[in-house]
Amino acid sequence: MEVKDNVITWDYDGTLDHHFGGQENNPYIKQTRDYVKRLIRKGYNVYIITRRYGPENSSLGFMDEHLQVWKTAAELGIRRENVIFTNRMWKYSFIESVGACMHIDDDEREKYWIERHLPKVKAIWLGYDNWEEQLINVVDGHDKLAIFFGNKRIVSALLLIITALCLAVYLLR
Repeated sequence: MEVKDNVITWDYDGTLDHHFGGQENNPYIKQTRDYVKRLIRKGYNVYIITRRYGPENSSLGFMDEHLQVWKTAAELGIRRENVIFTNRMWKYSFIESVGACMHIDDDEREKYWIERHLPKVKAIWLGYDNWEEQLINVVDGHDKLAIFFGNKRIVSALLLIITALCLAVYLLR
C-alpha cells in the first residue's frame, strides 16, 4: 500500500456532523470542519469516508442518506468524487484504496481496524483529549513549511524570525 502524505480521510457522522439519526451531540463539528477547510486551502487532498449507504443504495437505511453528506462536502470544498460511501462496511479497505496517511473518526472500532490492517496510516479517534495535537503533529511531520493551526505556533514562529533578524543586525555591525 502506498501512503500519500497529502491524503487525509475523515469520518462523517459524529465527526464532521452530528451522529447519525439527528442526535445533536457532537461538540467537535466546528473544529473538525475548520480543520478540513484549512487542510484543503493548504493543498491536502481530503476525503470523507462514511459507512452510510451511497446513492446506488438510496432505498436502504434512511432513504437518500447520502444527500446530507454531499451537501456538507460541498460546503467544505470537498469534491463529490472524494466522498466514499462504504454501505455499512468497515472503512480500512477504502482508506487503503485512496492511500491516506491519516484518518479521523469518532468510532474507536474503526480506529482498531485501521491500526490492525493499515499500520502506516495514523488513525485518530476523537475520543482522545489530544486528538487535535495528534492531527497537527502528523500534518506538521508531512509539511515542510508546517501548517499553523494555533496561535502558539504563529507566535513561536514570529519570535524565531525576530530573534534571527536581531542576531543578523548585531553581527553585521
